[in-house]
Amino acid sequence: MSTNANSCPQCGYSLQHHTPPALPCDNYRIEQLLTTNEYPNQKEELAFRIFVANAPCAISHFDDRIASLKAELLKVEAEKANFTSVFPKYQKPLNPVRRIPPEILQLIFEYGMGYDKPAKEYFESISHSLDVHFPLLVYGRVCHYWRNLIDLGMPKLWTRIKLQLDRPMPTKLVPHASSLLSVYLRRSQQRPLTICLDIPRSKSLDFGTGYLVREFFKESARWESLFLSGGDELDEIMAMSEHSYKSLKSVHVRRIDAHSVSLHRCWFPELTTWTSVWDGPSIGFSFFPAAFYSITDYTISGVWNIRAVNVVQCLYSLRTLSIQSVVLAVSSLSEVPNLNLPFLKELHIRQDSHNNCNNAAIAAVLDSMSCPALIALSLFTSEKLVEPLQRFEERSNFKLEHFVGSKNAGIFAKAIRNGDALETIKIEGTDTTQATTDVLASLYIQSTRFSNADTPFPCSFPSPSLDKPTVTFPKLHRLQSEMRDLKIADDFMARAYTNLCAREKFENAVPLELVITTGDEKAQKMFQSLNRKEFANLKVTVKIIGV
Repeated sequence: MSTNANSCPQCGYSLQHHTPPALPCDNYRIEQLLTTNEYPNQKEELAFRIFVANAPCAISHFDDRIASLKAELLKVEAEKANFTSVFPKYQKPLNPVRRIPPEILQLIFEYGMGYDKPAKEYFESISHSLDVHFPLLVYGRVCHYWRNLIDLGMPKLWTRIKLQLDRPMPTKLVPHASSLLSVYLRRSQQRPLTICLDIPRSKSLDFGTGYLVREFFKESARWESLFLSGGDELDEIMAMSEHSYKSLKSVHVRRIDAHSVSLHRCWFPELTTWTSVWDGPSIGFSFFPAAFYSITDYTISGVWNIRAVNVVQCLYSLRTLSIQSVVLAVSSLSEVPNLNLPFLKELHIRQDSHNNCNNAAIAAVLDSMSCPALIALSLFTSEKLVEPLQRFEERSNFKLEHFVGSKNAGIFAKAIRNGDALETIKIEGTDTTQATTDVLASLYIQSTRFSNADTPFPCSFPSPSLDKPTVTFPKLHRLQSEMRDLKIADDFMARAYTNLCAREKFENAVPLELVITTGDEKAQKMFQSLNRKEFANLKVTVKIIGV
């Protein structure tokens, strides 16, 4: 088959050489000749003869073109299949995840591992770190790039280690566990470590666990925070280190038996924070002598009120104190010593309503305390503590700046006598709508029960005139509340506006920011009912957060 410049490069078709002869274009005449026996004229006969003579060649050429086109189609389909298979492979290198900077990847890894949680909450959510299925070890098996980043470029990821030592360790697993522990210690690159140890309750360490602990304690000089849980072996294990705990700043001890604890053989030169949680209220505890002056942040939980006071009174440099779930001792309240904390800035009280952790226990603690430098108070109790709180305030004569409470926050707002320095109030927990409403209602009116005549004990604070309302918290600039139990959004916003209008009349009241967190549906209704212009005229900023 010859081709020329006008031929198709794929099949060789040419209009000049391969166009079949044209038939007469008179369709009616053609139809007449094909449907009758009439003989064509000379011109018509010539046209038909030329067409019939060239038809076989044209048909053969069409067959050749079809074969050529089929071959070309197969070639194109093969190329398409190749492109289809290669396309995803070439697309992978362009995946945005490959361009994530290492510092962003580290944040992703930290979130996936639970590092966004506080250390205490993080350790409660995992069993132990020496597990091949632990997220940190799994991330390193995704690809070489991730492994190199995690192994060499992200030492922070290896600084939280939990050893669950209250389970026997088979001897055959000791090399594997020791190897994983070495990985953590090596890849943390001498960074400070946050450690959690679950110590056996009433039995000695088996050979495998004992070996692992001895290897672990060789790095005790790097420990920065320590979470301990255990029984009889706690003291002995803590004294196992041949090195001082020279970097240890925070210790959280949970004792699960009823024996006393003494860490006199341990030395913590940098220690500032200590938390003691006991499962038995009769437990005792004694610090090493230097801790009396070094500890500035102390938490005690689950003990008798007298035990709590006896321990706290020895800590001369306290700045932050948390007392949780204290139990009322059977002895008389007169035996509770006076607790003077001249440097205490923050006091956090959380009292449960079970296991004898009642109003009387925490009231006994408050009645023994004097904190003249207190500026922040958190109070989470299931019962009202009006009179003990008032006595505590009068005895201390502090100027509170920050308060955090729950459903009894409204009681606090009415009970506090000197609120001139208060700057922030935060209300957390459940059933807080009424508490928030009560706080808003108390922003400008001093209750008549604050007069000296109505007070059942001597009061050094002057009483305001009963017929002249005064602003209760003139420096309050932020009121924040979680109101998951909010029922009628419009009603609450109307009450809030009314109370803030009354507060706005006082020239010495600073502009207020009102932050409300509630459910999405209620938040939308509050947002719709919010008249921003009117609140802006009151110099009030309202933020509504839906969750």
